Amino acid sequence: MTPSRNILKKLEDKALIVEYVRGSGGNLVQRIIASDNKFYWDADINNSFCKESNPIYWPEKGFIPQQKYVNNSACESDYSFFEVVVYTIKGKSLLLKALKDNKMFSFKSHDSLRHLNNNIKIIRIVGTNRREDRPIIYKTHPFKEFYKPVNHPNTYNININNLTSIDYSIFKKEYLALCSYLNLTPNIKPVRNFILVWRSKQQ
Repeated sequence: MTPSRNILKKLEDKALIVEYVRGSGGNLVQRIIASDNKFYWDADINNSFCKESNPIYWPEKGFIPQQKYVNNSACESDYSFFEVVVYTIKGKSLLLKALKDNKMFSFKSHDSLRHLNNNIKIIRIVGTNRREDRPIIYKTHPFKEFYKPVNHPNTYNININNLTSIDYSIFKKEYLALCSYLNLTPNIKPVRNFILVWRSKQQ
């Protein structure tokens, strides 16, 4: 069994994977999920310029980007890409801390990892990619179509257009459906506020 398969086998009920095309809001979705108390999160994963461990608080100076983004438009987390956790000392140490604290760990991945494990939950970001929604990020990211929904018992397709909709009722329906699927405690107002800050930085 490969290291990746072995780790996922051991973490089937202790982790999930946010699966997304680059530029489709993967970090945003990961932060929203990880804001629930059952998930592990700390300042290293949070990756903000100031020391902060609340995943859905946008600090004044924002988050440390992998690339130079205008207006600090991305909310990138660190040490949570699946391959980083599996193959780095720091990533492994954070995963071990999560397990020690009896918390779930949220991985993220640009690639589908379903072929490695059929039982782990995958939150797959789907929707319609529109350049006008995130013009800043496409100055540094190649434009790609978002993932299409898949039918799998342990994959949840979340529509990023609905989650980040300016229409409150559309957002609320999408967010509460995610909470229901993952058995999260709804935290509507802080999540909505974080999304609105995120939206304000995309133009």
